[in-house]
Amino acid sequence: ERQEWKRAQARGYLEMVGTAYRRGGREYSPDRVGSPLANIFRQRCDARTRPFINVRKTSQVVAGADTVEVDASTLRFPSASNYTLFFDICNRIAASLQCVRDPTGSSLSNDWSSAMQDPEEVLVSPTYQVQYVAAEFLCPSRAQAKTLAKELSQFWDKALGTRP
Repeated sequence: ERQEWKRAQARGYLEMVGTAYRRGGREYSPDRVGSPLANIFRQRCDARTRPFINVRKTSQVVAGADTVEVDASTLRFPSASNYTLFFDICNRIAASLQCVRDPTGSSLSNDWSSAMQDPEEVLVSPTYQVQYVAAEFLCPSRAQAKTLAKELSQFWDKALGTRP
């Protein structure tokens, strides 16, 4: 995980096989469940006001099976219209790479207002308490999934004039 953590910091997006959840469950090891790498990278994105971008690679080579998850809750937008605008841009970039938004994989359809919490509360809440506002994009190949993640990350860098 350490090597992927360093690569993710440099790239601005994470790459994992599947969800990278640890096996065993709470009965086996209550303090070692979930995906620590994804959680800590999401916290980093939140601290830097960047979208959480994750390439989820399948363990098999299956056409169209790799997905790119984009979580905008780390941006802590004050209104639903900001999320709509953000995901419109994501949709355009994805379409240019022949990737399509997965309606079943998105946390919300297009009603971002249902994810909105009190704006004051969102600004001070810890990352794990902020509701996910995410979309998933299905890509025809692993190369296209990685390119999509890279372009989304670079778009955000250009928009803010920052680095990952």
